[in-house]
Amino acid sequence: MKTNSSNIEPLAWRLLPENVEEFYGQEHLLGPGAPLRSMVEKGEVYSCLFWGPPGVGKTAFARFLAKKLKYRIFFLNAIETDAKQIREIFRIAEFEGQGKTILVVDEIEKFNKSQQNIFLSAIEKGLVYFIGISFENPYYRLNRALVSRLKIFEFKPLSEEALLKILEKAISSKKGLDGKVKFTKKAKLVLVRASQSDARKLLNFLEMIPVKDKKKIDEKDLEKIITDKKVYDTEMHYDMVSAFIKSMRGSDVDSALFWLAQMLERREDPLFIARRILIFASEDIGNADPQALILASAATKAVEIVGMPEARIILSQAVIYCASTYKSNACYMAISKAQEAVQQEDARIPQHLTKKGARFYRYPHAFGGWVDQIYSFLKRKLYFSKGIGFEKELSRRLQIVKRSYKKEDS
Repeated sequence: MKTNSSNIEPLAWRLLPENVEEFYGQEHLLGPGAPLRSMVEKGEVYSCLFWGPPGVGKTAFARFLAKKLKYRIFFLNAIETDAKQIREIFRIAEFEGQGKTILVVDEIEKFNKSQQNIFLSAIEKGLVYFIGISFENPYYRLNRALVSRLKIFEFKPLSEEALLKILEKAISSKKGLDGKVKFTKKAKLVLVRASQSDARKLLNFLEMIPVKDKKKIDEKDLEKIITDKKVYDTEMHYDMVSAFIKSMRGSDVDSALFWLAQMLERREDPLFIARRILIFASEDIGNADPQALILASAATKAVEIVGMPEARIILSQAVIYCASTYKSNACYMAISKAQEAVQQEDARIPQHLTKKGARFYRYPHAFGGWVDQIYSFLKRKLYFSKGIGFEKELSRRLQIVKRSYKKEDS
């Protein structure tokens, strides 16, 4: 949707913020006293790397910075760029003079770690100010030598509140719809939620809306442009996560995999899913199978390193294991009971467990591994083994430990 038919620039490109305050949703970087805001206010540029999901302001801020500080700027995409082009930019920068050129490299992680070495000397000499842009965690995908020369800034997914502000600006701005079309509150929410934290996607949707001879847009006008029927709202998000967890808890492997696939199709954050599996491994499996927590922890780390689409395989492995193994909520119930006891039970520490009363402490190893003594004034039992899987083995071991007690000689 363009207010001027001769203007072929996409709306997302035209609506470059004119001041720092218009960068919504990245207050940790651009709020008062934040590092990128200070860079603008002081007029100081340094080589850095912006990483985070698509459409959250990484490229927009690089453009804004160059425009605001009147630097020459070059944009490259690692997929489309070769070493010859990069060296030519260095040559131009050297001709212009040190410290006057910003080189922005999008998808920097697409260069392998050896190829990334081409930037080291230019950054080291201050020939260019380098700004790398990446969707992926730089500590896993970038050359360590390159990372050590850059200041790293993580851009967060945009909240609904931030996206609504961006939408309002696009509707009212002369570079956007110039206030000529109104939107119902429901239509705005539909656009924001369909955008899934991506401002670029939001503005692309806005350009596609047929507004000719219309004074107000409602949700029905959006049906043809929002063709992704897999977008889900906040309520469905929580319902689907609930179905996923309950399927694993019920040891229904196929249903758990089905809900996993549904969430991935709806572009749920794979790390969010991994964290839910991690919690499940302790809350619903616990010591019935301690291996589940180890596997879930490894899966979470692997998902962070690998990213999509391959992360789906790692998640599948963790889901199949957790859904298939023994279940016990004994650990969850135990800590819940312990927290209740904190409010009701005697919190005095037995004297022989304190530093002053150490001489009265009975060292278990001196009595074969276990000795009968008081460790708290607790009057209730908190942990109840379900006797399931490895929990049964732990109970057996505890009995063996206690049987090894050597009574003191009378």
